[in-house]
Amino acid sequence: MAYLPSTLSEDEIKKTPVSNIRKEYTKIAGYYNKIADNEIIFCPKCGKPLTSHAFYKDDRYAIGVYPICKDCLLKIVEQRKTDKDEPKETKDSIKEVLRMLDRPFINSLYEQSVKAMSIDTGERGNKRSIFQTMYVQLVTLPQ
Repeated sequence: MAYLPSTLSEDEIKKTPVSNIRKEYTKIAGYYNKIADNEIIFCPKCGKPLTSHAFYKDDRYAIGVYPICKDCLLKIVEQRKTDKDEPKETKDSIKEVLRMLDRPFINSLYEQSVKAMSIDTGERGNKRSIFQTMYVQLVTLPQ
């Protein structure tokens, strides 16, 4: 998650030496430049400032990524309202998110992903969902 700097209160500004105000300004200006350069993007679903790596690439958008972060899309797929809820990933929920991402649902690819997930015992610490496995395979398909 990206860092969101806070501003100083009016009283704090009055008590702060000019050199420190310059440092604070430089820090906030650097943060603003990261937002302007799309290095930090706000997810409208969770409201968090995140780096661009937390989003799926999508050239249809001016920022170059799909505007909802990967974690929020995964929550939609897993039908979770909070992080503590049990994931309930279904074929229909995967179809819904793929439709949002404007990606095709390929049944044979879905079946292959389900099979791969059932074979994987998690020895490498792999915690991917069926959706994530399927999405990676979808984006690597030749156009």
